[in-house]
Amino acid sequence: RFGIDEDRVLWDEVSLNMGISDLRGVEGNFYCLWNGKEQSLSSGLSTRDLYYSGVQVPVNIREGDLTFELSTKLRGSQRLSVCPVGKRSTFTMRSPWTEPNFEGGFAYTSYEPTAEGFTTTWEVSHLNRNYPQAWIDRSHDPSDFYFGTEFIKSVDTYSKTYRVVKYASLVIGLTFLIFFFSELMRGTHVNTLQYLLVGLALVLFYTLLLSFSEHIGFNRAYLVAALMTVAMEFFYARSVWQSSVLAGYIAGVLTFLYTFIFVLIQLKDFALLAGSLGLFVILAGIMYLSRKVDWERASSIPEQPNLSNEE
Repeated sequence: RFGIDEDRVLWDEVSLNMGISDLRGVEGNFYCLWNGKEQSLSSGLSTRDLYYSGVQVPVNIREGDLTFELSTKLRGSQRLSVCPVGKRSTFTMRSPWTEPNFEGGFAYTSYEPTAEGFTTTWEVSHLNRNYPQAWIDRSHDPSDFYFGTEFIKSVDTYSKTYRVVKYASLVIGLTFLIFFFSELMRGTHVNTLQYLLVGLALVLFYTLLLSFSEHIGFNRAYLVAALMTVAMEFFYARSVWQSSVLAGYIAGVLTFLYTFIFVLIQLKDFALLAGSLGLFVILAGIMYLSRKVDWERASSIPEQPNLSNEE
């Protein structure tokens, strides 16, 4: 009830306010139907007791039953969230996005994913939230109770590259371990500088992957970067041990690791299962190789002398 007394009510001062956190997402004009009549909304709230940003329109509430409909286009880059302020709020979202991430304090009542997108419905009662139907000033904050969807894209080039980088320690560590086992079984010594060069070549793989993926796509960039790294490690290992067999073994292990990681980042629902099984196979292979190492003999391997020309 607005005004000075019951006989002189200032109905013209009543405004319909809708809070919108980012008005840059509004596309075109913003219209609503109030009791079947089209109303044009203006930016800026008439009061900030409910929210800090949004749109508003003056309305007449002297009529009996009040109906309200809203239809507009919103474009956003991250999420769409809704605060249920009705006594019974029903909200249905249809979107062509194929990778939604539902968030908020209310679970959806139905979810229908398709190849073209999804359809989701929420139903929230006034008993499910901790604020009444009406209050004065800022005694309640409805933004603490919301539901919605975050529009994520988990398979773009940069996110894939970031996921590949997470396995860097696995690839580098296993490659060093294979070099160490080969060193022990071969009876030769690989110095610290050679290990450092091998590690730098493996780190360079991720720089190649990111730079190539910006021009030819992630899958092709991954193939090119992996081939370049495997070839470099093969020729370097052959020059260190003077053995194409051991170098081919190193190249084969790296090829397996890069293939394994590529398959993992393509998976969604079975990534954890595939990763666990893959690590189990890798650990079993390392344990099998360690059986053939004579640790007592390995501890007594002398360092190779300096091969520089002596006068």
